[in-house]
Amino acid sequence: MNVKKNQLLLLSSGEYSDYHVMGLYRAVKGFDTVALGLDKHFRSKNYEWGYSDIPKYLVKQGYLVEADYSQWYLGDYHNTINTVLS
Repeated sequence: MNVKKNQLLLLSSGEYSDYHVMGLYRAVKGFDTVALGLDKHFRSKNYEWGYSDIPKYLVKQGYLVEADYSQWYLGDYHNTINTVLS
């Protein structure tokens, strides 16, 4: 994936009940996620790493900064439009 300078990037992981948003980030500089070689970097480490280590690494390396954001939960199949907007 090619990420452009100033592009917003929503990082998430998991699926179904384990799905979660890790954060919203802004690219400080453009980069190619494959060319960074993150798979080799993290597989070469002698410790257990998790997906949350990836954004921390990209921030530390100067590729991303965390963006200020708010989340507005619009509901699920149990909610009606009245409960979402009130």
